[in-house]
Amino acid sequence: MDYIHLQSPKNWMNDPNGFIYYKGMYHMFYQHFPYAPVWGTMHWGHATSKDLVHWEHTDIAIYPSKHYDANGIFSGNALEKDGKLYLYYTGIRYPHMNPDNIHIPGNDILEACQALLISEDGISFDNQNGKQCILAPSTDDTLMSRANTRDPKVFEVNGIYYMILGSTENGEGKLIFFESENAIDFHFRASYQSRAFGSVLECPDLFELDGTYILLGAAMEYFDDGLANDAQEIYKLCSFEPKTCAFSWESESHFLDYGTDYYATQTTLDADGNRVLIGWMRMPQAKSDAKRGAWSGLMTILRTLSVKNGHLYSIPHKNIVSQFLVELSVEDVPGLIITGADDIQLFGTDESVTDFRLSVNLQEHTTIDIGGYLITYENNRITADRTAVYPVGNYRYQSTTPELKDGHHIDIYVSDSIIETYVNHGEYVISHIIYR
Repeated sequence: MDYIHLQSPKNWMNDPNGFIYYKGMYHMFYQHFPYAPVWGTMHWGHATSKDLVHWEHTDIAIYPSKHYDANGIFSGNALEKDGKLYLYYTGIRYPHMNPDNIHIPGNDILEACQALLISEDGISFDNQNGKQCILAPSTDDTLMSRANTRDPKVFEVNGIYYMILGSTENGEGKLIFFESENAIDFHFRASYQSRAFGSVLECPDLFELDGTYILLGAAMEYFDDGLANDAQEIYKLCSFEPKTCAFSWESESHFLDYGTDYYATQTTLDADGNRVLIGWMRMPQAKSDAKRGAWSGLMTILRTLSVKNGHLYSIPHKNIVSQFLVELSVEDVPGLIITGADDIQLFGTDESVTDFRLSVNLQEHTTIDIGGYLITYENNRITADRTAVYPVGNYRYQSTTPELKDGHHIDIYVSDSIIETYVNHGEYVISHIIYR
C-alpha cells in the first residue's frame, strides 16, 4: 500500500488517468509500462483509496487488445453515468513498427483515436467486449492532428456531454470541443489554437471553480532554453459558454507548480464536493528498492483548489494535513538546518519515519537546508535548489517563484523522493523530485 504519495508499483508510471470518486471509493488510473522502468507500450494501471491518503494498487485495468489501441492506451478521464464507469482514453496504433523495439513507434509516427471502455462496477474491465472506438483517427489535420490529438476529458453540463481534446496545428497547441447527448456519439463543435498552449496541448482539463472557468494543460515545447523536459503544466483563467462552445482565455499563462517536474494533471470532485488536483512528477532516472524493485514515477500530494482574487490556489488536501500530528524538533530530523526563520513547527506521522511537514515564517535571507536541498527567501521570492540531491545532466536545478503577495509563510512536505513547498497557503507551489 502507498502512503500519502501514489507511486509506481514497479517499473514505469506517468500521467494520472480516470481520477474519480465512484461508489464510495477514489479510483486512480495511471499510465503504466509494466515491463521496465522506462516509457513503452502504455497500459492503465489502477489504484483505489478510501481517503486520498492510503492507496492500494490493483490489477491492470486497460491494456492493448484492439487494432486501434494495439500500441498503447494513452491518457483520458472517467465519468459516472447510469451507475456505470465510463473510461475515455486515446487508443494508439503504430503505422510503422520499429524492428528493434516494438514498444517505440517506428519513424516516431503515431495514429490516435478516442475510445471508451464501460465498466459496470469500477472493478472489472472487459478489454475484449467492453471497448469501442468513438472518434476515429483524423483524416484532416486542419481539423485535428491524426498523430497528436489525445487525452479526452469528458464532462457534463445541463444534460449535455462535452469532450475536450488536446491537439496541434502549424506548431501551435490546440484545444478541440466535441458534444454528445449520450456520452458516446460525439460531434465536433469548435477548436482554438495558440502558441500559448505550447506546440502540442496535452491532458487538457476545463472546469468551473468559484464562479470562474479554469483551463489546465500540459504545454509541450513551452521552454526554449535547451534543457531537458521543455514541456510545462500551465493554467489560464477562461470564459466558456457551453451552448455555443464559445471559449476565450486570458493572455497570461500561470504555472501550476514552479518546480517544473510537475506534469499531466487531473482534477475531480472529492466526497465533499471540493475540486482536488493530482499530477505526475517526472524522474530523470529510475530508483530501486526492496519492495518494488526498479521503478520510475510518482504522484504529488492531493491538493485542494480555490480561486482568490483571480489567482488559483492549491493546498494539501485536509486528509493529508491530518496525518502530520506528531510534534518533532529540528534535532529529530538528520540533515535539517534552518537559519533566519520564525515560528518553526515540525510534524511527523504515525505511519512513516521519513515523512515530515515543516512550517515556518520567513525573514529576509532565510535558508532551509534539508539534507542538501536548499530553500532560500530573498527579495520577496522563494528559490529552491536541488543541485546536491539530483543527478548530473541537462536539467533544471533551481526554481524561483514570482514575487509573493500574500505574506512570507511556507509549509514544506518532505518524503524520500519528493519535496513539496507550499507558499502562503497555496499562492505558489514548488515541487521537486530528489535523490538521496
